[in-house]
Amino acid sequence: MEEGKKAVSKLPTIHQQLIRVVVITFIPLIVLVLVLLLTWYNNLRFSLLEHNLALAELGANVSKTWLDGQIRILEAITATRMLQQVPLEQIPKKYLLGHLRKQPDWVNIVLVEKNGRYVNSLYNDKQLLGKQFPVPLKSLKQPYVSNITHCAQLNRTIITISSPIIINNEFSGAISVCLTPESFLKMLNENFHNENADIGIWDRNKRLIVQTGITSTGASQRNIKPEYLSSGRKKTAIVYSPVTHQLALIGVAPLKNYNWSVTVSIPFFSAMAPLFLIISLTTIIVFFATGLSLFWSIRTASEISSQISLLAKWAKKIGEGYYDLSPTPTSTSELKSLSYSLCAMANNLGISHEKLEKLVKERTSELERSNRELEAFSYTVSHDLRAPLRSMDGFSSILVEEYADKLDVQALSYISRIHKASLRMAQLIDDLLRLAHITSETLNHEEVNLSKLAKNISRELKIKYPESQVEVEIEDSIIVHGDQRLLNIALENILDNAWKYSQQKPYARVIFGSVFINNESVYYVRDNGVGFNMEYVKNIFKPFHRLHSVNEYSGTGIGLATVHRIIDRHNGRIWAESTEGEGATFYFTIPKPGSSGE
Repeated sequence: MEEGKKAVSKLPTIHQQLIRVVVITFIPLIVLVLVLLLTWYNNLRFSLLEHNLALAELGANVSKTWLDGQIRILEAITATRMLQQVPLEQIPKKYLLGHLRKQPDWVNIVLVEKNGRYVNSLYNDKQLLGKQFPVPLKSLKQPYVSNITHCAQLNRTIITISSPIIINNEFSGAISVCLTPESFLKMLNENFHNENADIGIWDRNKRLIVQTGITSTGASQRNIKPEYLSSGRKKTAIVYSPVTHQLALIGVAPLKNYNWSVTVSIPFFSAMAPLFLIISLTTIIVFFATGLSLFWSIRTASEISSQISLLAKWAKKIGEGYYDLSPTPTSTSELKSLSYSLCAMANNLGISHEKLEKLVKERTSELERSNRELEAFSYTVSHDLRAPLRSMDGFSSILVEEYADKLDVQALSYISRIHKASLRMAQLIDDLLRLAHITSETLNHEEVNLSKLAKNISRELKIKYPESQVEVEIEDSIIVHGDQRLLNIALENILDNAWKYSQQKPYARVIFGSVFINNESVYYVRDNGVGFNMEYVKNIFKPFHRLHSVNEYSGTGIGLATVHRIIDRHNGRIWAESTEGEGATFYFTIPKPGSSGE
C-alpha cells in the first residue's frame, strides 16, 4: 500500500491534465480573435457604405452642377435678340445650328410656341411640326428636365432640357434641347475614375438613365428598391442581384431640384477581399489549433473515461457483494488514489458485511425469542388473567340475582361496581392484546374503500348508541391502499370517539371526507362535540392518556394509541385540531406502498 501511495504522488493530477487541454485549445484567444474579426468586419462594412454614400452625394452634386449649366446656357439663348424679336417659326436653321455646334452634347434644338406645339426644329420634320410637345405646358413655363424617353425622329433615347422664353414678362414659348445618355456618361467619366465603382443616374420615374463601367454590380443597380430612389433621402444598403448572383454595396443620394437620384455600387466581395483573406488565414490557424487540441482532449478523455468506467464496474461489483478487489494502473494521481481507496473500502465492507450478517443472525434469534415470549404472554393474558375476571363477573351476577333481597342498596352498588370494573378490565385486556398484535402483524396491502368502511361502521354505531341522534356525512369513493382489517380498526376507533363525544349535543354531526394539501391526500373525521384543549394534543395518542373522565365517557384510553400505531405502520401521519366546546377534527394520511409518509 505504501508503494502505491508513492506511485500516486508521481502521476499528474486531473487538474493539471485539464489545464493542458484548456491551454492547447486557446479558448480565450479564439474568442478574442472572433470578436476582433467581427468588429473589423462591421467597421469596414460601415466605412464602405459611408464611402459609397459620399461618392453618391458627389455624383449628385456634379450632375446637378452640369444640368444647372445646361439650363443657364438655354436661359442665355432665350435672352438673345433673335428669340426676343423674331417669331419662333421664322428663326433660321443656321442660327440654331450655330448654337448646336457650340454645345457638342446637344443633338437637336426644338422651339415650342406658347400653346405647347412644335413650330421650329433644327431637323425640319414636317410630321413633327404643329404637334403637341410631349412636355406638359405648365412645365415649359420654368426650366425643366424631362425623364428619359425614346425619340422616334432621332431614333434614339434622349433627355429633354427646356427653358421658357419670356417676352415683356409673358410666356411666349420655350426652347428645348435633346441630350443623349452618352452625354451624361461623358460627364461622369470626366469626373470619376474608380474602376471598382459603378455610378448610375435615375430619372423621377425610377428608370436608369446611364451607368458608368460594366462591372458585375451593374446588374445589382437594377435591383435597388424603388422606395430608396423615391424617398428623396440618402440611403445605404446591400443588395443582391439574381442575374449575377452577387452582393453589392449601394449608396443612394437625391439629385436636388430635379427629383432624380444618383447611385454608386461596389462589388461586396471585392471591397471586403482584404478582410476575407485575413479571416481565411485566421480560420485555418484556429481550426488547426482546435483540431490539435480536440485530438489531445479526446485522447485524454478516453483514458480517463475508461479508467472511471473500470471504477464504476468495481462499485457495481461491491454493490453485488463482491469485495475482493485489487488496484489497477491509472493515468492520474486522483484516479490512482480513488482506486486504492475503493479497494480498501471494499475490503472494509467485506469485513463489516460479515460482522453485520452475524449481528443480524443474533438479532433475528432475539426477535424470534421475543415473539415467542409475546405469544406466551398473550396466551397468559387470554387465559390466566381472564379466568379470575370471569369468576368475578360470574359471582357478582349470582349475588345480584339470588341475594338481591338480602343485600342493602350500598352492597348492591358495590357489587355493580365490581361487575363494571371486571368488564372494563376485560376490555382493557382485549385492547392491549390488539395493540400488541398490530405492532407485529404483517400488512396485507390491497385497495380499500374507506367510504364503504365508514358507512358500515356508522350503521353499527347507530345500533351501539340507539339513543343518540347523530347526523353522519360521508364522502363517496375515498380509495386508499393498505391493510383493510387494520384500517377498519383505525376508522372504527376514530368514528366511535367522534360519535361518543358528540352524542350529548342537541344537533350532533360527524363528517368523514378528504382534502388535497401540498400535493398529498389528507383524510379527516370532524365532529361538533365537546372537543379538547390543544395544550394536551401531544398526549391523546399515548396509551392510557385520557382528556375526559371515565365516568363521563367510557373507554380504556388505548383506542387513539391503536389508531396512531396503525397509521404509522402504513407510513402515514395523524394529527388533531380542536376547540373546546366546538368539536375536534382528526387528520391522517395513507401513502401508497413504496412511498414515504412525508
